[in-house]
Amino acid sequence: MTSTKSQPAPEITISNVGIEKLLNSLSPFKAAGPNNINPRVLKELSKEISSILASIF
Repeated sequence: MTSTKSQPAPEITISNVGIEKLLNSLSPFKAAGPNNINPRVLKELSKEISSILASIF
């Protein structure tokens, strides 16, 4: 057996602004995901929930 060295994962930065930008890019006309939250709701509340999501991730 040969051992392979894997590269370390790059550092990921999660910010309120980045999350808000991603939420604003959601199409409100798409179906809800597995969490049953409509993308329109996420888009409309992006400013309010971005800091909460940033603290989770």
